[in-house]
Amino acid sequence: MESVELVTGIMTILNTGGVIAVLVVVLVLFFRGDLLPRKVWVELTEKVTVEISTKIVVAIQECFREELAKVQAIHKEVK
Repeated sequence: MESVELVTGIMTILNTGGVIAVLVVVLVLFFRGDLLPRKVWVELTEKVTVEISTKIVVAIQECFREELAKVQAIHKEVK
């Protein structure tokens, strides 16, 4: 039983090492621009950032409008 566990442990270590090696190679190629050109990466990130920022700004503006409407309603009731 010990030999089976030993072989299983060794195979697990090799498998983990292989996965880590592949991830490192992909990361290096990505940063070098070989997988996705930097221009495309910049365009994609800028587009996504603008979309997310726009959604956040619109949501905050909507919250302010709702709160302003509530405050105005309270002021009308008070007067």
